[in-house]
Amino acid sequence: MYPRYLHPTQGFSKKRVKVLSYLFKEEDGVEPLKEVIDFLHIRPPPPRDEYEDFSVGDKINAFYNDGWWIGFVIEGMKGGTVGIHFRQTGEKMRFGRQGLRLHKDWVNGTWQLPPLKGGQIKREKTVSCSRNVRPKKAIEKQEFSIGTPVEVSSEEQGFEGSWFPAKLVEYRGNDKCVVEYDNLKAEDGKEPLREEVNVSEIRPQPVEQVMVCPFEKNDKVDALYNDGWWVGVIRKVLAKSSYLVYFENTQEMLKFHHSQLRLHQEWINGKWITNFKSQKA
Repeated sequence: MYPRYLHPTQGFSKKRVKVLSYLFKEEDGVEPLKEVIDFLHIRPPPPRDEYEDFSVGDKINAFYNDGWWIGFVIEGMKGGTVGIHFRQTGEKMRFGRQGLRLHKDWVNGTWQLPPLKGGQIKREKTVSCSRNVRPKKAIEKQEFSIGTPVEVSSEEQGFEGSWFPAKLVEYRGNDKCVVEYDNLKAEDGKEPLREEVNVSEIRPQPVEQVMVCPFEKNDKVDALYNDGWWVGVIRKVLAKSSYLVYFENTQEMLKFHHSQLRLHQEWINGKWITNFKSQKA
């Protein structure tokens, strides 16, 4: 399914409508593509997922080549990505959590998930969100309990602006704690790396923002790179759901797929604050 907007027009029957695509362009490569399609081939965007993790066998939609494609989970979360199999093409690919959603069917004005165990069907209603961003859940307290998924910053040179997923293992006094990283390994290359850090250097993992619309130029984002999230700015929108991202601290420009990016958020006074655009745009 490709995201489009209904376009007001006259002269069309009740069975056909004109839609405006914000992903595809006219032949001039500038104006958004407009086309007339059968009314039965459109539907509203699905509501947000209630689930944090995918399981092997889940039927999902993956955002790829500017649209949502049906696939199945064949391998759980590993290194920040999930293994997906597309039965129609036989392809196997890996996607970040933000590039995936549970498959839902639009039936008689209601969104339906695939049947659960026992044949029960779960129904969900459409929800409205600004700029097509779907927040998952809010963090209520700034004090974190043992085992809480967190992200850890680093003051080391060359690592400024990066956050690494981990979990809180224990507190040491009032200002120190021990974390265990999700993706970084100890010197033996086998066990997860554990490290003592300042409490001020940890934060909860951000509220997930599921982007239905593609990112735009000058959007401030975090990019999944070298086992961590690095803050950058979209400098160019490319084909096939890809972007050029500029990192101010290193002055590098790198290419990323949509599934490797998330909107940048700041943890301020116990709340997540989202900045869509770079202040230097």
